[in-house]
Amino acid sequence: MNSKYLFIGKAAVFCALLLLPFALQLTIPEGMFSSNAAAALLKYNYNEQGYGPFYQGEQIEKEEEGDLGRGTPFAVKRKTAWIIDEYGYRNTPLGTDKYDVVIIGDSNIAGYGLSQNEILGTVLMQKTGLKVYSLSIANINMYLSDRRFQDNLPKIVIFAAIEKSVDGLASSRKYQIDQKFLRNASSSNRTQINPPIEQRTSTEKPTIKKHQSRLFEAYDKMFFKLTIFRHSKQQLQKHLFNKNAFLPDKNIEKEQHASKPEIPESKVNEILSARQVFANYTTGMLFSKGSQTAHFRNINSINQTAETLSSYDKYFKQKGIKFMFLPIPDKENIYYDDIPKNANFTRQDFLGNYIKLLEERDIDVIDIQTDFTQNRVRTPLYILDDTHWNQNGVNLTAEILAEKISKTLNLPRNGTET
Repeated sequence: MNSKYLFIGKAAVFCALLLLPFALQLTIPEGMFSSNAAAALLKYNYNEQGYGPFYQGEQIEKEEEGDLGRGTPFAVKRKTAWIIDEYGYRNTPLGTDKYDVVIIGDSNIAGYGLSQNEILGTVLMQKTGLKVYSLSIANINMYLSDRRFQDNLPKIVIFAAIEKSVDGLASSRKYQIDQKFLRNASSSNRTQINPPIEQRTSTEKPTIKKHQSRLFEAYDKMFFKLTIFRHSKQQLQKHLFNKNAFLPDKNIEKEQHASKPEIPESKVNEILSARQVFANYTTGMLFSKGSQTAHFRNINSINQTAETLSSYDKYFKQKGIKFMFLPIPDKENIYYDDIPKNANFTRQDFLGNYIKLLEERDIDVIDIQTDFTQNRVRTPLYILDDTHWNQNGVNLTAEILAEKISKTLNLPRNGTET
């Protein structure tokens, strides 16, 4: 009798554990414990070839603050809307696998801190009339492993990288072309990871969900939500000395300078120092201390990054695809004179010199640093309380790219090929 009850008890516990992640998905709203939309949609465990880092087919609207000023008087609240396509990338589905332009990039290209209609891919599509796909957060090997771009070659591939991550092009293996992906991309018998739209049934989606149990995804989301909750709680305990004192200013409007906090400056500096952040009390702009060291680079590392980009350029030329490199200036590079004096920051024109080096190697570099520097006073180009660019920065970049693409493809500015 006891063994019977024991068996029933074990079965009940097993069923409860089995159903728990599904119950959490139904009862806990997406992003409830996450600080921003990206964190809510980013996969906790991500190692799927041919698919992006976000949960496929998800949509979310969330009010969020910047990654530097979150929970402080410098925080600027903004509402963002995210749409993730069936491949796990942030794109509004167009019902096609054929694209004219593919942008491979980081969180700036994914549009952290921006709404769906403000991200670079969307704005560039509006300015050119071309079909643009944002492959981000991604690297060259994720492009090679995606059969869409092997079966339907784009006309242009843009590789974008934030200035402070340029060194990673030399030191990180993920930025080096993996020969196994290269062989697969060049083979007529490519591994069929994600079937093209025209070969699918009306109910088939290009996702490993049909090959793997939804249970794995459910558990992944469950542990991710719980991890975010635990992390957020620890951050609050560590950084918030006075919960009410550090609530965001309700009168701060989107992309407007924050007013000087009414609480003691020393206490605000204490919390920002713990986050490795500098604050300009006049403009309300925040800066990351970590970006300072990015401006002091080894010449060997610089040459290695140039070799990496040269290998990209060579590959795409063999495919008849135009390759462009888009280095995105650090916020600290453009607004260096807004950085507080106690930061001891000295600006060095690394990016300008780096662009010249790449041009000497015949790599097509999109120089937005010059235009950003010329327009930085007229309008803020970066989110005040965040490391990423804002809609103004995106619009300026899209305008430069549209002009370049139109000349490259011999298009008028409405995007119609001549």
